[in-house]
Amino acid sequence: CIDAEDRRRQTKRLEQALLTVSACDRLRCAVDRLHTAAAAAHRSSVQSISRRSSMKSARPEVPAHLEDEVHELRSELLWIVLGEDDAPAVPYWEPYIGRVQRPFWLPEKGPGNAYVPPEKWGLTLRQWAAFIAACFMGDGPDYMTFDRSSGEGRDADLVTFYHIVDAFVKPWTDGIGSSVSLLLNNHRPLKAELLISHAWGESVVETMSAVLSRAFSMGLTLDAVVWFSAFSMYQPGDEPGDCGPTIAEQQALGPLSAVLAANPPDGLIAVQTSRGEFFSRLWCLHELSEASAAERAVTTAPSLKHTVEQQLRFSRSGASAPSRVDASRSACRFPDDERRLKSEATARRGSIEALSEFATAFRAASFDESLCVAKMLVQWCEHAEQILKEKDLVDGMIEKVRCAAIYLSLHCLVAECEAAGGIEQAQRLLVLDKARRTIEPMQLPGKRATHASPAQRTPPFFDASRRCDDLAFLHRLTDEKDDLLWECISGLERFLMPVGYLEMGAGGRMKSKNKDIDDIRGRIGARPGGFRPSLFHVPEDLSLQFTVPFGGPRRCFVELCSAASLRGADALGTSDPYCMCGVLGKPQTRCKTHYKKRTLAPQWFEAFEIKDYTAGDTLEFLVMDHDTVSKDDFLGWAKLSNDELQAGFWEGDLDLADDGKHGSVGQRSQGWISVRVFLTGGDLPDDVTKERAPERDPGTPAALRCFAEVVRAEGLRSSDVVGRSDPYCILGVVGKSSTRQQTAYKSRTLTPAWNQAFCLAGYVLGESIELIVMDHDVVTSDDFMGRAVVAGDQLKNKFFEGWLDLQDDGNHGATGQRSKGRMFVRIFLTGG
Repeated sequence: CIDAEDRRRQTKRLEQALLTVSACDRLRCAVDRLHTAAAAAHRSSVQSISRRSSMKSARPEVPAHLEDEVHELRSELLWIVLGEDDAPAVPYWEPYIGRVQRPFWLPEKGPGNAYVPPEKWGLTLRQWAAFIAACFMGDGPDYMTFDRSSGEGRDADLVTFYHIVDAFVKPWTDGIGSSVSLLLNNHRPLKAELLISHAWGESVVETMSAVLSRAFSMGLTLDAVVWFSAFSMYQPGDEPGDCGPTIAEQQALGPLSAVLAANPPDGLIAVQTSRGEFFSRLWCLHELSEASAAERAVTTAPSLKHTVEQQLRFSRSGASAPSRVDASRSACRFPDDERRLKSEATARRGSIEALSEFATAFRAASFDESLCVAKMLVQWCEHAEQILKEKDLVDGMIEKVRCAAIYLSLHCLVAECEAAGGIEQAQRLLVLDKARRTIEPMQLPGKRATHASPAQRTPPFFDASRRCDDLAFLHRLTDEKDDLLWECISGLERFLMPVGYLEMGAGGRMKSKNKDIDDIRGRIGARPGGFRPSLFHVPEDLSLQFTVPFGGPRRCFVELCSAASLRGADALGTSDPYCMCGVLGKPQTRCKTHYKKRTLAPQWFEAFEIKDYTAGDTLEFLVMDHDTVSKDDFLGWAKLSNDELQAGFWEGDLDLADDGKHGSVGQRSQGWISVRVFLTGGDLPDDVTKERAPERDPGTPAALRCFAEVVRAEGLRSSDVVGRSDPYCILGVVGKSSTRQQTAYKSRTLTPAWNQAFCLAGYVLGESIELIVMDHDVVTSDDFMGRAVVAGDQLKNKFFEGWLDLQDDGNHGATGQRSKGRMFVRIFLTGG
């Protein structure tokens, strides 16, 4: 007979032996891969020895993530062999991160992953970045320092999501049964709009910059809902004595299939970084394969560091394509998962070889985009180094994007703290200190080159409307005694340069104004799921190919974006600028923005329709300084003539000048203003060229594009017990379910204001567009509230604007018959 204590000891030894065998196998595989990579790097360095004189370093480059993996596996093996009693007292992750107090804004109760459908395990992009920022607010190595060297001589960029989960996610959610996402949204779980696929072993900060870059380039906001496995799944479930659910129990719910079946409007993004090989993780290949099979949009999200390093590496080697993906060598952390995923891949595609071919094709397409972006950026840096007299601009651009991501994460952290009741003074000072160190690297290059214009100093893919050339403003941001930085962190719209750098890191917005990149993204299958909530941000890529929707009354829409380098009209050297716009000679048509306090580089981003606009009119722009007591001061004037509006769309900067009406004050005008103008309706003369791209073959028609803005609804049916609803709208082409996209839901209202715009990919002239209003529910299925259709005949003039009555679609029985209310939409077509 064996007593209970002996049985427990024998079971523990057996488990320890099994863990040791598993760890040894994984360590041996990692060492083999490390040796293979080292040998390949050595061969490459020998072949390129003649070119070493032009290289910064002749040392063969071995993938750092393999060294990290070997180091972590050795630590794990040591832990298992020594046993719990003799194990080191310091966790393996502490030299990298340190200890951090649990955020007060992270709730301690949640609905439980076992009781909420997996597609509603989402969290907003703001919550995602805020949680990451909170993990680095402790006593460990500062991930804000630009040498990124910790006291142990280790690179702080070695912090991976394995560290984040073990150091913070598990302790902060232990015994609760709810993941980070369900704790943050415990009252109303969020349905995922974007699935993020990543390798787990990559740098956390680099991943953050890659995800934010791609999100902003797609036109997403920080309110976009993402599904991120480390934060969406309950991680401590496998710990001894935990309440669960375990990882296996959550996997049994089919979270990936559930998220894809829920038709996330923004699809899946594949994160690629310089550390942690995406295609070596079998889970990543599985997620790519399933998303493609479900016909969801799949987009690559490379970090700028990965993009540039890949371009430099391939330019040195002379290779024309990236290496082939071998799915049979891709692995999982747990052998059971690896066997199951390879079996599913064989069932789905016929063989592992077919999965390898699919992954190789995706890698090649994403490589083309990265190569195009990096090539343009590197060429600009090499040219700018001569003009601006600066060195290492390529590394500087990478650092700028990294700092921009850190700044954005701090903004998100402050937003979560403020929403939870405020932030303590000590943490406020810590946030300010970290933020100040990101400002200096983010300034445009060539700040000392007074001969260089802002255009010469602006990198490719950087939106001019995000530019900040006010050196006095930037100096105040780094002043410890000034509260301006806190205002900018709290209100992101006051300082948009970080957003500009993040967009630049992904090759600009999806509407990149670069035909090569647009064609590549079309092959990848990238499809932006939403834009900023303004009609006037939608046609950004149409400066290359744009056809005016004609017929019907002529209408003029203007967006006043920003200004820079304005004259300081106040005693302190600043101004409170606002802008007026209208038709020259028709003062009754003027529209006016709100004024911005104490700045010489205001960011307005306000849109208007200019009434009484007719063909041939000239638009004028008047920038003024707001004064409370005295009369407002004149800052500058600009105009946009009819000749510049012949193509129907104009975007750019206008220099401010004297209007001849303000004497010596007018002569001191300086700076410029960024605007967008969009015309619809009217009949164009036959001699007007409607396409703006002179380099495109005139015989090739511009591609037909369909843009829809879902504005608002009213008079909806109440679906909830309290007499309210949580409405959202699904829109798409009738009969093409793959084109469907949806707005965010609005809580407890019968008059929602969505103001969201979308691009309906695959639209063909003459097709009808349907809009379905649903009521969002957490526990039960969402309720049908009504359907409306914009028929193809209503789009003959390529523009529709108006109210649509909601009706029954015939598929929801008595519920559909109770449909009521109406909704307001705008739809316009371009090209074709």
